[in-house]
Amino acid sequence: MINTKNLRQRRNAGEFDQNISTGTYQPDSPPSNNLINGAILGIFVCIIVLVFGFLMGSCAHAQDLKASWYSVESLKREGTFKYSHGIMANGRRFKDEEKTCATRLWPLGTIVRVTHIKTKKSVIVKVTDRIGKRFAKTRIDLSKSAFQEIAILKEGLINVTVERIL
Repeated sequence: MINTKNLRQRRNAGEFDQNISTGTYQPDSPPSNNLINGAILGIFVCIIVLVFGFLMGSCAHAQDLKASWYSVESLKREGTFKYSHGIMANGRRFKDEEKTCATRLWPLGTIVRVTHIKTKKSVIVKVTDRIGKRFAKTRIDLSKSAFQEIAILKEGLINVTVERIL
């Protein structure tokens, strides 16, 4: 049994405010302004970090690289097809007609625009595979159909500018 006389005495002493009829607790004062200000500041900082991160990702600088091309046939010729069985780093089967590329400069799934420096022709491709470590920072491999949109296959290796889109 609750001793209501004791509760009233404690309430009058300012220890806490309790509604005796309902048994609900009510604090003496509203939450501290410091607590509210801290929460608002935390939310504000999170928003700033997210917006800044988004802007930095979407405004990434273009990079000048060498571009080459690859196809199922070229993978078979060089012997890598027997190890990969045509499966790219993203787990899907490689197809010559898709607009894809292999690079180590952007995460898998990133969309990039590749522009031939000489002709100014460009193609938009998706990063679906990884290139060998030897060319990791200097080259991008385009699928056969993507390369054909910006250059003649016989050129083999071309100078390109690569910009991250998404």
